Amino acid sequence: GTLQGNLLVKGSGDPKLVVERLQDLINAIRARGIRDINGDIVLDDGIFRLPPHDAAAFDDDPLRPYNAGPDGLLVNFGALVFKFQPDAGGRTARVVTEPPVAGIEVTPEVPLAKGCGDWRGRLGADFSDPLNIRFTGRYGAACGERDWAIAYPDAGHFAERVFEGMWRASGGGLSGRVRTQRGAPPGQPWVTGLSLPLAQIIADVNKLSNNVMAQQVFLTLSAAGDG
Repeated sequence: GTLQGNLLVKGSGDPKLVVERLQDLINAIRARGIRDINGDIVLDDGIFRLPPHDAAAFDDDPLRPYNAGPDGLLVNFGALVFKFQPDAGGRTARVVTEPPVAGIEVTPEVPLAKGCGDWRGRLGADFSDPLNIRFTGRYGAACGERDWAIAYPDAGHFAERVFEGMWRASGGGLSGRVRTQRGAPPGQPWVTGLSLPLAQIIADVNKLSNNVMAQQVFLTLSAAGDG
């Protein structure tokens, strides 16, 4: 069916809204009969009141995933992963993004070179334009398949681009756009995505030494106390 109007997605500060769990949420929405949206998808990340985040403040390396900042609707820890997959012919490597993102152009493939070594340095990555990410170098054929995760540079629009990318990749139609509106008027909940148990979240924080997860937990508990 078609939803006539906007779909509101209200963030609750979930510390571990990774790709698989976001896909579960999208599947649950579609299971309610929504295939197309004649309107916008509106994201509300206003549960936290946060000052601007300076991703370079810690070590002047803002693209490191551990420098991502907290968010009321934090998707995949704020990280975009580039997967490099050499083809069987030994000439190029495909570049695939996880999660899928809308409105972002990424070099689709890079030529292969011998060896491996400093494979990231050899790729000639250019992240200066968050909407046009380029790899102008070569990928080491001996590296096999590898992943490169970065904290997406335009963090304020990351959730929008991921949600649209995953919605469309799931076969969903959208006549409007995905946008953020803090404090959006609530409607009748159709689907509720529950966070993982707190004990499991704490265990993951300790195991992974995940800075942004720890911040999310602290902020979520604070927000619950304020409520």
